[in-house]
Amino acid sequence: MRIDKFLKLSGLIKRRKVSQEMIKAKMVKRNGITLKAGSRISEGDVLEIEFYNKRLKIRVKNLDPKKPEYEVLEETRVWSDSP
Repeated sequence: MRIDKFLKLSGLIKRRKVSQEMIKAKMVKRNGITLKAGSRISEGDVLEIEFYNKRLKIRVKNLDPKKPEYEVLEETRVWSDSP
């Protein structure tokens, strides 16, 4: 399954276009390596996703096309210094 599609179908990111933009901005990595929107992922891959207020590290559990699943390994809050 493509990484952008996984992020959308799993509910991690609400729109596929947003997931593509985040991937292009190098905010999504697989096993520590930046990806392209069309990159394929596999079960067991570890993804690191940088949102604007948190960093999420997950493991892909299954790639069911209807509802892919993941396990949260680590979640870190990121605080902005700007007011």
